[in-house]
Amino acid sequence: MKRPCPVCGGEDRTILFHQTFSEFSGKALLNGYDVTCCNWCGCGFADGIPGQAEFDAYYRDLSKYEYQHRDGAESAEDQDRFQVIAKALVPFIPSAEARILEVGCATGGCSGSSVRRATPRSGAGSLTLLCRDRAKALRR
Repeated sequence: MKRPCPVCGGEDRTILFHQTFSEFSGKALLNGYDVTCCNWCGCGFADGIPGQAEFDAYYRDLSKYEYQHRDGAESAEDQDRFQVIAKALVPFIPSAEARILEVGCATGGCSGSSVRRATPRSGAGSLTLLCRDRAKALRR
């Protein structure tokens, strides 16, 4: 499905890359999509993706990012990975007043790491209500 740019509504775009996924569980939402750039405003976005209703059902019923088997807590490996990511990002944060938003955060592990220490105004957002609630509980 070709969709308009989510920022300006433009339909003229350049395909930058085709992202493909392996199917692990037999319940994949999609097997790939085009990474595109709007030729009018420059916004990068995914194209050839399912509609919002399909995403809502997938994340409601099949999301794997809540870590329910660990009460929402990330594994030690995830925490180490978040520290590596944060260490790479922190030098690019211009000041403690900068605002950083981690989108698609699962339970907010990356923004809850040293990124938050570098800029207390960082935050996280997720597609699922359970992830959002777990992120809030873990980051208090």
